[in-house]
Amino acid sequence: CVIVVASKKTSSSMTRVASQPVMSSSMGTGAVTTNIGTGMELQVIAAAVIGGIAVAHGRMEVLPLMIAGTLGSTLGNYAWFLLGRALGYERLKPFVDRFGRWLTMDWHDVARLVVFFQKHGQWVVFCMRFSPFMRTLISLPAGIFEMSRTKFLVWTFAGAGVWNVVFAGIGYQLGARFEEIDKYTGPAS
Repeated sequence: CVIVVASKKTSSSMTRVASQPVMSSSMGTGAVTTNIGTGMELQVIAAAVIGGIAVAHGRMEVLPLMIAGTLGSTLGNYAWFLLGRALGYERLKPFVDRFGRWLTMDWHDVARLVVFFQKHGQWVVFCMRFSPFMRTLISLPAGIFEMSRTKFLVWTFAGAGVWNVVFAGIGYQLGARFEEIDKYTGPAS
């Protein structure tokens, strides 16, 4: 996913910690972190939490954080959706015919999965946004099984928005309680 974090005052240590690679914007007002399609969602979580901490300290506004994070996640997942569309349903058949027995499935199982995905795909896409390992990967079958582009983008945006609010909220709570947390963690932190 791609996350763009806009801040009032960019702290270079904050941007280095957020994730790799990090680039400062030309005006020094933000950081850009990229994680397109790797499935490693730790970067996205870290960026949202660190953004929430910055909001708690008054160094960032919450609205640009939420908009940029949600748009970035949606665009990153859309790239996987487009890859699934390019691969297509028909190209899946030789793979299933050859390796299906190892996956304990045959073409009939795939056909049933297509029908299920066409009926309930929006809920599958939305719910998988809350799974750290499936949130990126679910975009591939959504494209392969030709889910409506509009449905995919709407449900991905909604799920990514909820995800970003949760983790930015966690960061905000941590940032608001740094002194209190330091009493318990002390030298370990």
